[in-house]
Amino acid sequence: MNLMFFAPLVKRPRHYPALWSGGRAAWAPLGFALLCMVLMTACASPPRPDTPIAVAEAAVKAADTPETQQYAGRQLQMAIGKLEAARTARTAKDYAAATRLADEAQLDAQTATTAAAAAKSRQSAEEAQAASRALAEELARQKR
Repeated sequence: MNLMFFAPLVKRPRHYPALWSGGRAAWAPLGFALLCMVLMTACASPPRPDTPIAVAEAAVKAADTPETQQYAGRQLQMAIGKLEAARTARTAKDYAAATRLADEAQLDAQTATTAAAAAKSRQSAEEAQAASRALAEELARQKR
């Protein structure tokens, strides 16, 4: 087999003579650029958590109703506490923790709203069952 067939594929290109010369100095700029990219990526800080905190504030404000305070007060207080912790973490420039706490506060506020609605529905259903039982007892008494 004639290996000269592959010669055009392995010949050094004329427009990149320094990289193909085999010297270490030729690869130094490429290595430096790669090192700079790695360092810039490693030193990058997460973005400020202004949007997640604003969303959490809106969720907590929407959840802060008398019904939610009555039926799901504990969950609402947890959401308010986590929102305050997120604000404190943002002030301390711990943006990752602030974002996480804001997301948790939003979820806790939504959980409180859902739990309050479920508790109110449960109470309404129990009242309807009690009224139905009372009506059935009254009908049974009248038939006697």
